[in-house]
Amino acid sequence: MKLTIARSLLISIAALPVIGQADTLVGATRILCASTLVTRCYEIGDCETGPPGLWNMPSFIEVDLVKKTLSTPAASAEQRRSPFTHMTRENGQIFIQGMENARAFSLVITEESGAATLAVALDGTTVSAFAACTPVPKA
Repeated sequence: MKLTIARSLLISIAALPVIGQADTLVGATRILCASTLVTRCYEIGDCETGPPGLWNMPSFIEVDLVKKTLSTPAASAEQRRSPFTHMTRENGQIFIQGMENARAFSLVITEESGAATLAVALDGTTVSAFAACTPVPKA
């Protein structure tokens, strides 16, 4: 089974406990998002919540708004990368959408607080998460 950022994004970016630590993203073009919990629901009505590792997902995702990619950070043991097709900045929010391997994903990131809400939809399953995001320092 091929694991992609599109699949792992929601599973890895759920961080209600760290939302208060998010940073302003106004003007940022590269963002690092972190999570600790994800909720995964199935069409039969069952849901489960757990850490990203429960589904072999990374805890950190780098969002590159210029290259339109989601990827694991360079220090991650497993390198993953997924493109996204749509990005809009409007009313203080960043909206990102994409599709890969029969999965559709959406992210809404509030620029002022760095708080993110994410969703992934695939056949018979949804994944939702919350995250805390911070700008990646310029090299």
